[in-house]
Amino acid sequence: MERFLKIPSETSAKKRKRSINPSFLHKYGIADVSGKGICVMCSKELAEESLKPNKLQGHMETHANIAVLSEEARKRIFHHRYENLTKSQAILCRALSQKEKMEMFSYKTAFLIAQQKRPFTVGETIIKPALKNFCEVFEGELFAKKILEAVDEASLSNNTITRRIQGIAADLKEQSLEDFRNSPWTALALDESNDITAQQQLLIFGRFLKESSVTEELLACISLESTTRGEDIFNAIDKFFTENNLDWSKVIECSMDGAPSMMGKNIGVRGILSRKHPHIKINHCIIHRQSLASKDMSPNFSDVMQVVISTVNYVKARDLNSRMFKQLCITENSNHNTLLMHTAVRWLSRGKTLKRVFLLRRELATFLQDQGHKNACYFCDPHFLARLALLTDVFEHVNKLNTELQGKGKFVFDLQGAIKAFVSKLQILREEAEADKYSHFHHYLEFTATKDTDFNEALDLAEEKQDLLDYLQNLMGNMNARFPELLTESFDFVQFPFKTDAKQCGSIALEMAELQADNEARVDFDVYKDIGKFWINLANKHSTVRNRALQVLVQFGTTYVCEAAFSSMVFIKNDYRSRLTNINLENCMMCCLTSYTPRYRKLIK
Repeated sequence: MERFLKIPSETSAKKRKRSINPSFLHKYGIADVSGKGICVMCSKELAEESLKPNKLQGHMETHANIAVLSEEARKRIFHHRYENLTKSQAILCRALSQKEKMEMFSYKTAFLIAQQKRPFTVGETIIKPALKNFCEVFEGELFAKKILEAVDEASLSNNTITRRIQGIAADLKEQSLEDFRNSPWTALALDESNDITAQQQLLIFGRFLKESSVTEELLACISLESTTRGEDIFNAIDKFFTENNLDWSKVIECSMDGAPSMMGKNIGVRGILSRKHPHIKINHCIIHRQSLASKDMSPNFSDVMQVVISTVNYVKARDLNSRMFKQLCITENSNHNTLLMHTAVRWLSRGKTLKRVFLLRRELATFLQDQGHKNACYFCDPHFLARLALLTDVFEHVNKLNTELQGKGKFVFDLQGAIKAFVSKLQILREEAEADKYSHFHHYLEFTATKDTDFNEALDLAEEKQDLLDYLQNLMGNMNARFPELLTESFDFVQFPFKTDAKQCGSIALEMAELQADNEARVDFDVYKDIGKFWINLANKHSTVRNRALQVLVQFGTTYVCEAAFSSMVFIKNDYRSRLTNINLENCMMCCLTSYTPRYRKLIK
């Protein structure tokens, strides 16, 4: 009986370990690191049962930006990633010496300073003294003595922090440019503006595929030393691409503002790009276009706006006027006690200024009468106040749209949806106004509710109603004229891949039908809840549809990231730091705007 039983030997009882073929590195990006199968793209350790060619192929296809590349391109990227992986593994394997720990502390402190946009001197003037105060409070404790010794040894001087930020910025730039190169499709957002010293700064943002997400990163902050013509801007961008080995053929879209040097058809960046790289889609920033569409007002509404601006300037121009008006508002128990300045370049400024003036209209009437100002009569005129209320309500809707268009990570179909919804709202608002229904004009309702007590006369507001109807009609026409392609182009196959009609998808109709029949893909779409992650991780068998969708997802649509970055630049290079060099400014911008984490161990190597 015993001879029929197979008694395993000690060696055969052990589970046989699957070997990692060296060819897996160039084929699938799987490297043998200390006997473990590690993906060089995501650094994920694969289970032993996953080290089979079919499963390795499936894992590689999860990196959509790699799967679509040629075999030679993949081999080059895998080899480069493997070199970086082995270097980082070698660094991680050893413990840090005391000197290296102090160096890492200074690097992390410098990064924190740069992220908070603070002067380089705060390390020596605030952080070190704060740590010493902490040790004094806990004097006698063992840890306090050790911390004090380490603080005395740490170097956080101005020059040290400058060098650390320079090293961190170079590392962050290297990481972002590497991912930008490896992405099969990319997009650019360009804008230029003056800093506090009137030095022209050009910002280049890139949008690209990184692992399982669509990422937006600052690629460069370039100082334009002389003229800022379209040719100068393009040459600066082209030089940056050449120096960093970036490929123009991968850029599918470029968003910029409406300045002549940018959007000029012949000698602007738009014209030069169209001639040299005709495959790139040039996009005038959607937020700028929306802002321009709302500026075209009827003469009566333009007069209201001019009176509002001149009144605000009168009150805010002199400190005495501001203080007296504030005291008047406090005496009247007003909800607000200051006016808001109107700034043409700020998207939300007009609507906010109008709203504050309307809410303080009674206080302004009293103040201007006391001062004997010529605008006092307007704030006692019911027809002027009616137009002010209507204009305030319209711009409240305009500001809501503008806010929806702002933000990082917006997809072009999100922007399209907001624009379409706004045009539909304008039609509804106009129809309601024609029928004397003002349920969506809250400030006008507030005005009409109190007009009988404020004014002892019967008011005919037919002219004001007609002004409103004309402006809404004009605004609808402007929106349709400035967004012809956006209002007609359909992105339903990207947003709703399993609901859209495959027959309406043109050249990818057959591939869409295959995708809609794939139950596994349908489950993934419900699970991910992230449209970008779904398309990036979609199986390679749907590559045609996936590639078309990714080309849509990677587009900017607006230059919001540039405008937000300029706000950071104003904070970094202010009146007190006007001597900050262009190189240090770019380094600080890289640190405070990045989504990457510095590779500290590599930096202290």
